[in-house]
Amino acid sequence: MNSLETNNSNSSVRHPIPIAIVGMGSLFPEAITVGELWDNILSRKNCIREIVDKDPKDYEGYWRMDEYFDPDPLAPDKTYGKTGAFLPEVKFDTIEFGIPPLQMESLSMVQMMALLVAKQALADAGYTRDESAAAKRDRTGVILGVGGTGVTGFKLATRSDFPSWEKVIRNFCFPDEIVTAIVEKLKNLYAGWQESSFPGLLANVVSGRITSHFDLGGTNCTVDAACASS
Repeated sequence: MNSLETNNSNSSVRHPIPIAIVGMGSLFPEAITVGELWDNILSRKNCIREIVDKDPKDYEGYWRMDEYFDPDPLAPDKTYGKTGAFLPEVKFDTIEFGIPPLQMESLSMVQMMALLVAKQALADAGYTRDESAAAKRDRTGVILGVGGTGVTGFKLATRSDFPSWEKVIRNFCFPDEIVTAIVEKLKNLYAGWQESSFPGLLANVVSGRITSHFDLGGTNCTVDAACASS
């Protein structure tokens, strides 16, 4: 239980407003539920680990040591850090959340994680989809602090920079057909633009996805800084 103080302009008296935490959800390194997180805290488990090249846990989806690591802290476009805390593999059922599989390429990972954690928190609070809970859902809002949604946008922006690639490759005196083939190969490394791309990368869509999927009728908004959401 916590309290907030409000200052009424007509009175110098401050009244505490009680806040009750009725449900929780979480997704942390080495923990995909609140229970697992508390177990790690109580056992003092260190979830930060050193990354090695050809890691058996396959963190290549994040970054590869042989491509991004350099012990020199001044090396451009490199990192001298080789430790990290990584989220465990989590299954995301596109059918459950009403997202067509073809839209997954353009959907920010943050939006998927938000849906999973919201599902945990609502279930923990006893919010269900049955008719008896309808009134409760009508008064339920979603306020999120969001960061890190730009990864999808970065990839789309990189794909759109293909004219620069063409100029660089052409400067090596490759024939036009080779230039075209190389550029197309490079484009295929990135997801293409589609109708779901823009909502897939916008931070302000995250709270809306939760509101829509869980049929919540309260206000929903995204605060454009995760630390400001409190």
